[in-house]
Amino acid sequence: MDRVLTVRTASVSTIRSLLEFSIQYKKMIKTCSIKGFIYMMDCSKNSIIAFNLRAENFRVIGLDNDICDKIFNYDLIEVKGKIALLDCCGSFTGKNDLWILENSEKEEWKSHGIHIPSQ
Repeated sequence: MDRVLTVRTASVSTIRSLLEFSIQYKKMIKTCSIKGFIYMMDCSKNSIIAFNLRAENFRVIGLDNDICDKIFNYDLIEVKGKIALLDCCGSFTGKNDLWILENSEKEEWKSHGIHIPSQ
Protein backbone atom coordinates (compact mmCIF):
# COMPACT_ATOMS: atom_id res chain seq x y z
CA MET A 1 0.00 0.00 0.00
CA ASP A 2 1.26 3.49 -0.84
CA ARG A 3 1.42 5.81 2.16
CA VAL A 4 1.89 9.54 2.28
CA LEU A 5 2.76 11.33 5.50
CA THR A 6 1.70 14.96 5.48
CA VAL A 7 1.93 17.77 8.00
CA ARG A 8 -0.42 20.29 6.43
CA THR A 9 -3.98 19.74 7.60
CA ALA A 10 -5.50 21.38 4.53
CA SER A 11 -4.24 18.63 2.25
CA VAL A 12 -4.75 15.65 4.56
CA SER A 13 -8.33 15.01 3.45
CA THR A 14 -7.40 15.32 -0.22
CA ILE A 15 -4.53 12.87 0.17
CA ARG A 16 -6.67 10.52 2.27
CA SER A 17 -9.39 10.58 -0.42
CA LEU A 18 -6.84 9.79 -3.12
CA LEU A 19 -5.38 6.90 -1.16
CA GLU A 20 -8.78 5.48 -0.22
CA PHE A 21 -9.83 5.66 -3.86
CA SER A 22 -6.57 4.02 -4.90
CA ILE A 23 -7.01 1.21 -2.38
CA GLN A 24 -10.66 0.66 -3.27
CA TYR A 25 -9.97 0.46 -6.99
CA LYS A 26 -6.39 -0.86 -6.80
CA LYS A 27 -6.81 -3.22 -9.73
CA MET A 28 -8.15 -0.45 -11.96
CA ILE A 29 -5.63 2.27 -11.03
CA LYS A 30 -2.36 2.55 -12.90
CA THR A 31 0.32 4.33 -10.89
CA CYS A 32 4.02 5.10 -11.16
CA SER A 33 6.40 6.89 -8.78
CA ILE A 34 9.24 9.03 -10.15
CA LYS A 35 11.50 11.59 -8.45
CA GLY A 36 9.12 12.58 -5.66
CA PHE A 37 5.94 12.42 -7.72
CA ILE A 38 3.21 9.82 -7.72
CA TYR A 39 1.53 9.61 -11.12
CA MET A 40 -1.93 8.10 -11.43
CA MET A 41 -3.91 7.46 -14.61
CA ASP A 42 -7.39 8.99 -14.66
CA CYS A 43 -9.07 7.13 -17.51
CA SER A 44 -12.40 8.86 -16.93
CA LYS A 45 -10.88 12.26 -17.77
CA ASN A 46 -8.17 11.14 -20.20
CA SER A 47 -5.44 12.56 -18.02
CA ILE A 48 -2.70 11.75 -15.55
CA ILE A 49 -2.75 13.14 -12.03
CA ALA A 50 0.69 14.03 -10.68
CA PHE A 51 1.00 14.33 -6.89
CA ASN A 52 4.10 16.19 -5.70
CA LEU A 53 5.14 14.58 -2.40
CA ARG A 54 7.27 17.55 -1.33
CA ALA A 55 4.81 20.36 -2.14
CA GLU A 56 1.78 18.18 -1.34
CA ASN A 57 -0.18 19.36 -4.35
CA PHE A 58 -1.79 17.86 -7.43
CA ARG A 59 -1.43 18.66 -11.10
CA VAL A 60 -3.47 17.31 -13.98
CA ILE A 61 -1.51 16.43 -17.12
CA GLY A 62 -3.49 16.25 -20.34
CA LEU A 63 -2.99 13.45 -22.84
CA ASP A 64 -2.54 13.61 -26.59
CA ASN A 65 -5.69 12.73 -28.57
CA ASP A 66 -3.97 9.66 -30.04
CA ILE A 67 -3.43 8.36 -26.51
CA CYS A 68 -7.01 9.06 -25.44
CA ASP A 69 -8.37 6.78 -28.18
CA LYS A 70 -6.67 3.76 -26.58
CA ILE A 71 -6.21 4.90 -22.97
CA PHE A 72 -7.20 1.56 -21.43
CA ASN A 73 -4.40 -0.19 -23.36
CA TYR A 74 -1.62 1.80 -21.70
CA ASP A 75 0.47 1.28 -18.58
CA LEU A 76 2.39 4.03 -16.78
CA ILE A 77 6.14 3.44 -16.75
CA GLU A 78 9.35 5.39 -16.21
CA VAL A 79 11.74 6.01 -19.11
CA LYS A 80 14.97 7.85 -18.28
CA GLY A 81 13.36 9.68 -15.35
CA LYS A 82 10.25 10.72 -17.31
CA ILE A 83 6.69 9.48 -17.13
CA ALA A 84 5.71 7.39 -20.12
CA LEU A 85 2.81 5.34 -21.42
CA LEU A 86 3.38 1.93 -23.00
CA ASP A 87 0.74 0.30 -25.21
CA CYS A 88 0.32 -3.16 -23.70
CA CYS A 89 -1.85 -4.50 -26.53
CA GLY A 90 0.78 -3.82 -29.16
CA SER A 91 2.43 -7.15 -28.44
CA PHE A 92 -0.35 -8.77 -30.48
CA THR A 93 0.60 -6.74 -33.56
CA GLY A 94 4.36 -6.72 -32.96
CA LYS A 95 4.52 -2.92 -32.54
CA ASN A 96 4.09 -1.14 -29.23
CA ASP A 97 3.43 2.58 -28.95
CA LEU A 98 5.52 4.35 -26.34
CA TRP A 99 4.56 7.93 -25.42
CA ILE A 100 7.05 9.91 -23.32
CA LEU A 101 6.16 13.19 -21.63
CA GLU A 102 9.05 15.30 -22.92
CA ASN A 103 7.88 18.62 -21.42
CA SER A 104 5.47 18.42 -18.49
CA GLU A 105 4.84 22.17 -18.34
CA LYS A 106 3.72 22.32 -21.98
CA GLU A 107 2.24 18.79 -21.86
CA GLU A 108 4.27 17.73 -24.89
CA TRP A 109 4.19 14.00 -25.60
CA LYS A 110 6.54 12.30 -28.06
CA SER A 111 5.55 9.04 -29.72
CA HIS A 112 7.96 6.16 -30.32
CA GLY A 113 7.15 2.91 -32.08
CA ILE A 114 9.05 0.05 -30.48
CA HIS A 115 9.18 -3.67 -31.06
CA ILE A 116 9.09 -5.98 -28.06
CA PRO A 117 9.79 -9.55 -29.17
CA SER A 118 7.36 -12.17 -27.95
CA GLN A 119 8.74 -15.12 -26.03
